[in-house]
Amino acid sequence: MNTLALQERFIGEKDFRNQYIEKTEVLSKVKTLTLLPNNEHMTIKMVADFYEVDEVTIRQIRVRHKDELEYDGLKTVKGEELKQLKKGLLHDVTNLFASSVVLVPRRAVLRFGMLLRDSEIAKQVRTYLLNAEEITTREQRSIASKFTGTWEHEEEIILMNCILAALNNGGTIGEGAKYASQKINHSKGACANRFHTNLKKYISDEKILAVIENNKRTKGKVISLAERPKSERSENSVELSKQIDKVLNNQLQQIDDMKRKIDLLNDEKKQLIEQVNELTLKNKEIEYDVNLKNFMLVDKDQQIALIQESHVKEINSIKAESERIITHLKTYKRKYRALEEVFNSQMRIERNKKTEEQKQKKGTSFTIQNGVPVFE
Repeated sequence: MNTLALQERFIGEKDFRNQYIEKTEVLSKVKTLTLLPNNEHMTIKMVADFYEVDEVTIRQIRVRHKDELEYDGLKTVKGEELKQLKKGLLHDVTNLFASSVVLVPRRAVLRFGMLLRDSEIAKQVRTYLLNAEEITTREQRSIASKFTGTWEHEEEIILMNCILAALNNGGTIGEGAKYASQKINHSKGACANRFHTNLKKYISDEKILAVIENNKRTKGKVISLAERPKSERSENSVELSKQIDKVLNNQLQQIDDMKRKIDLLNDEKKQLIEQVNELTLKNKEIEYDVNLKNFMLVDKDQQIALIQESHVKEINSIKAESERIITHLKTYKRKYRALEEVFNSQMRIERNKKTEEQKQKKGTSFTIQNGVPVFE
């Protein structure tokens, strides 16, 4: 069944809507969700603003699907309950002096999105709902393939050392994983899986990769040093050991540097988000003060002029601060891209360097055959 037909099922089938009604988290993934200060409800106007439609459309759907929406928790508050509500929701200045208020919980907000035919935001919500299960399944497979658990840098270093040491001595990847599992709090299978999915990609040396590939061709059979040609027993073992240490140290150092830089950028991002939230709250408080004074004073025009004059500087300051924060976010993105380019550049330099070293070494390694040195 195509996506368009599934979209129509949301609008026409109550049972189909009920299958997805618990997935309220999709609302904030499609668009920023602004709730009342209790962080649980919206008003009819807020729902209309969220889906970018007029209030009349929302009220019509409310009438047609009254039973469903009330089952989701939509309710009309009036009288004493409304008075108590106003005390706790002072920021909702739109409904501060209303005789009744309709409270719409997240479930009902999501159901409105399933029922609104022409709203682009509602279409995105329905599309996201249809893709949610596929996305979740894909994420779960990705997590499972990398092993469910936490790995420390030190554990990865131990694992890499154990596997490369096993390969260097003629053993298998499985043997190295088994030896590592005895030193760290992970099973043999988890260690082997971690090496293949997370660590192997950092090995760029062709000789080490050849050893790993040869290990695959032997299908786990252990080839002892005594079974190897004499020319490989000492020189290759020493050289391979040095290359292993060099590759491991370089790659792990690059990983640590990148992670530290990313952590710093994430901290900066969190600070900027906190500043945005503080400015948003401050702006709401100013708007509330303006509306409340306009209502309480008789000469509204005069009071509006006074309020605008007293708050104009503060509002301009908030706008300037918002622009600064947006600039910082753009800078953060540029820094992150720059770090990626630096990391990729370092990897290319390292590979080119190793290739050049191999070219220079070509012809200097030899074996003794029939008493005569034979260069490789």
